[in-house]
Amino acid sequence: HECLCELRNNRESNFVKTVDKQFYELIAKAKEGVVSKFIVVRDTSGSMESTATGTKFSSNDIAKSIALYFNEFLDGDFKDYYIEFDDNAKMVKWKGSTPSQKWTNDLGNAYGGTNFQSVIDLFCNLKRTVSESDFPEGILCISDCEFDASELEKTNVESARSKLRSAGFSEDYVNNFKIVLWNIPNSFYGNRGGTKFETFGDVKNVFYLSGYSASNVKFIMSGKVETAADLFNA
Repeated sequence: HECLCELRNNRESNFVKTVDKQFYELIAKAKEGVVSKFIVVRDTSGSMESTATGTKFSSNDIAKSIALYFNEFLDGDFKDYYIEFDDNAKMVKWKGSTPSQKWTNDLGNAYGGTNFQSVIDLFCNLKRTVSESDFPEGILCISDCEFDASELEKTNVESARSKLRSAGFSEDYVNNFKIVLWNIPNSFYGNRGGTKFETFGDVKNVFYLSGYSASNVKFIMSGKVETAADLFNA
């Protein structure tokens, strides 16, 4: 994000070429032995336009940068797409042939609420026309982690798994579907940021991350990490 976010104010030709080269070098270093079926889910609610803690960039721009990075590891029918959600969710295709083009061509602005369930509703609608085997095996949800409430006495994660089952996803798929909730903190909700969690305790295949480094995610992508304790030990 330290390179890509600068494209908002600097489009000088040599700078753009440098950003692209640095991006590809990062991918080359990280990609060895890594195959992913995680699709990035970007929170584009209004609070994401706030400046991310410890940076000069918005949470939204950093989330866009991370989304573009992880797209490079995605295989299958969802390659070159991410999911954007605020009040509603939609599939968005990256446009362009280089990282700098894809980043600058993405003009989505952050506004509206933070309806995480709309992402699950999108999955359920796609299930009508897409085979289960073609779906991502998990989501990287990049947000400032203040989701709208789901159902009475249910967390967003519990509601998500229930909806996936009702839509016809197999028990194996639902139980192994990984949800990574990645917090890009800002001061929109005050100096301490958001406080809500979407699980009660340590839940299998649900992970919480925070900050700007992508390094932790490689352990989850390895398939050997199932719980928060596994991730910590890894």
